[in-house]
Amino acid sequence: HLLLPLADGPRLANYVEAELGVLLEHDAHSRVALAPTLRSFLDHGGHVSAAARALFIERRTLYHRIEAISKLLGRDLGSADTRLRLSVALRALDLLQTRRGADRGPLGGHQRG
Repeated sequence: HLLLPLADGPRLANYVEAELGVLLEHDAHSRVALAPTLRSFLDHGGHVSAAARALFIERRTLYHRIEAISKLLGRDLGSADTRLRLSVALRALDLLQTRRGADRGPLGGHQRG
């Protein structure tokens, strides 16, 4: 409910771009999308074993992806503040894609992450 009023203007999209833009750009041009890895990692409170199980990948693979995400974003995913900012940005992205979908049809333009 806090994000909804921001979705009509550019502020929420700008926030998503600032927090996730590099990652989303990577995913648009890469064979392995990293946004789902980040989402799982954050949804599981940073617990690698649980996130790896949810993604059906080995823990070692998850560690490599988390390192790649951290480098791309220039952020320490061990930081609670960073994890919170990225969680909010992912929720904002979901909201923007949902709203875009309501305006443009079932896929809402392009799909990311």
